[in-house]
Amino acid sequence: MEKPIFDLLIEISKNDFIDNEDKSNITTRDKLINRAEKQRQLDYLLSEGLVSRTNEIYIITEYGYHIAQFNSWKEYLSHKKALIQRQLKKEKYDLYISWFQSKTGWFPYLVSIIGVVISLYALKNSKEKSLEKLQTTHKETANKQLKDIDSSTKNIQNEKAVDMDTFRLNHQKNTKSD
Repeated sequence: MEKPIFDLLIEISKNDFIDNEDKSNITTRDKLINRAEKQRQLDYLLSEGLVSRTNEIYIITEYGYHIAQFNSWKEYLSHKKALIQRQLKKEKYDLYISWFQSKTGWFPYLVSIIGVVISLYALKNSKEKSLEKLQTTHKETANKQLKDIDSSTKNIQNEKAVDMDTFRLNHQKNTKSD
């Protein structure tokens, strides 16, 4: 695209439209040449789909706005080329991924089965440990209760022994004094 045509596209994008109707009564040869050149440029933009025409008013299209965002037509073309290259690269990698998935369709199932087996094993171990822990705490509680009973029995026996000793001593004192 020629520089004047691109400049005209930018001018239309800034003003949202351009009115190409000749409203003056004076016609000179230079004016006719300029008008013919401008009409040629507008026809080119119209043929490329960058502007649309209603009567003599030319309005920029969405595609035209997109192209006008770039500094030049060459910059737009290089951007478009880069997009196409990225798209081709993406399609190439998508094909590789599809091929890999078709060849290794069993792999996700294998990973899932291994995960289920590991989970069941961990669940079994945790139940055994909790059962073991429950049994040991039950045994500890029973042992503690037995120790408490033994210690209270010993305390009672000790008290009885002390009472018996006291009774004997008192009894001996009483018998001596008699």
